Amino acid sequence: MSRRKERRPQRKRVIGADPVPVSALAVHDGDTTEEARVDGFSGSGEVRAPRKRTKHTEPLSLSIVEFAGLYASLAALWDMSAQYEQQLIKNRGAGRQWECSVADVMVYQLLINQLRSARAVDRFLQDPRNWKYICQQVEKAFPNHPERRLSNESPTRFQYIRMLKALVARIPGFHEQLRSGVTDAVVNAAKHAGCGQDKASLTHPSKMNMMMGDATWEQSLFNGINGRPYTHQYTGEICIARGDPDAKPFHREGSAPGNYFVSVIARTEHPHERFILDSQYKPDGVSDGTVFTNMALGLLNRFDRMQGVVYDMALKSEDQDRIGATGRHVLCKVTRTKSGRVRSEVIGNHKFVGSGSHFYQDVHSVDGCPVIEVVDIDGKKHLVPLTRKQSKLNGTRMYNHFEVPDHPLVPLSKRGATAWIRVFSSQDDLDAGKPRPRFIRSIPLNDPDFDRLYGLREDTESMHNDYKSRLVNRRARTIGLERRELDLRGYQLHQMAVAIAAWSMRTGGDVSEFLGNWKPPERLQRQKAA
Repeated sequence: MSRRKERRPQRKRVIGADPVPVSALAVHDGDTTEEARVDGFSGSGEVRAPRKRTKHTEPLSLSIVEFAGLYASLAALWDMSAQYEQQLIKNRGAGRQWECSVADVMVYQLLINQLRSARAVDRFLQDPRNWKYICQQVEKAFPNHPERRLSNESPTRFQYIRMLKALVARIPGFHEQLRSGVTDAVVNAAKHAGCGQDKASLTHPSKMNMMMGDATWEQSLFNGINGRPYTHQYTGEICIARGDPDAKPFHREGSAPGNYFVSVIARTEHPHERFILDSQYKPDGVSDGTVFTNMALGLLNRFDRMQGVVYDMALKSEDQDRIGATGRHVLCKVTRTKSGRVRSEVIGNHKFVGSGSHFYQDVHSVDGCPVIEVVDIDGKKHLVPLTRKQSKLNGTRMYNHFEVPDHPLVPLSKRGATAWIRVFSSQDDLDAGKPRPRFIRSIPLNDPDFDRLYGLREDTESMHNDYKSRLVNRRARTIGLERRELDLRGYQLHQMAVAIAAWSMRTGGDVSEFLGNWKPPERLQRQKAA
């Protein structure tokens, strides 16, 4: 009998728009600490998804051969292949000539996203009609670029593998070049579709001006750790296990081996227009939140109006401060204390300005939300959440303008008074060992904008699920991070082609910079017109 993955209960919101008794903070509503969280695979001989998901839907109703034509029409593919061809010629060693071009191999790699394995692509291309159609699509897409042409014959699986080995062996820093080239192409396509360009306010950021990310576990092709001895269950002899040399156990020795990779995504307001800006396998000794932060900091300034990032609780306070120092929002939930209690801290004594008067009041933070303490007529203490009215930058340091709500528990003299509160750490906070992102958020969890924007993180989970659904049995299709990097880049390019094509079909906008003269099939154009 199969076992379903036990997941921790849905977290309850502690602070809303109404006051809450101080005694309510002692309620323990489930374990939400970061240390105790264990998601993903737990067995060594089985594959179980972290959660039950429905089958993914393909955003473009294209056949495999039509997808191949779309891939071959990517201008970025031809720019990168021309660059690699020149480097291969320059660094050519002894041996026979290559029987295919780099562009042939890149189209082959992208087709694996549809057919799931190199052997399946080889069988697909054995039909000469398929390769002929792809070549014709390239000629239609780039009629004025005779140098952008595929070979007369399709590459075989052997030629594909041989060319990949040559690229890695003879081009110094090939993987870094490929990652940089793909990221540049995706960033340009995302900006063309409007990501990071929306003229929204810092107080109420647009979804298009947010970058979101997450990490996922990719299980390796083999269950065992490479080189581990084991006893054969029938013969009793000592054997050496096959395995991926770069795979690591999941959380503990003996659990399913694999690797984490982290992705950064941007999207428009419309379905299927999601761009994977960058992806990276997580190195040892570094948290996935730090890997995300490093990638995000390299991408934020490439957009005109990117206003923040969205991640989960794995984003440490120091990483949040690094992003906050650039004047951007950081949306993530607040971890509980080790005892499972709601995190509550004193922010400090702040000056509140009302109509013609002012007063000083201690401000606390509960579950990321600034609150003040009031006492009712019975002497019971209550926490009244403040309302965020505006977010503003002083240089690159972010402040929020909070207002005391008009509530019967609040004295009349304090209602409507406002105060400015800094939301990221100063050097004094760090020296005192109390970084502000540990207990306060630039957009509090009770703010309507938090619910509107935090759900964007699920787009990253959706992309990761889609990527794994294209693998055989949701396992890595190749061995070693060098080969698996190519699968990541291929999927990144695939998703860019889908997103920019979907944007073009929705808006009718010009995408010749990215897809040449490629046009969707007539049946899709008729469906859109209808």
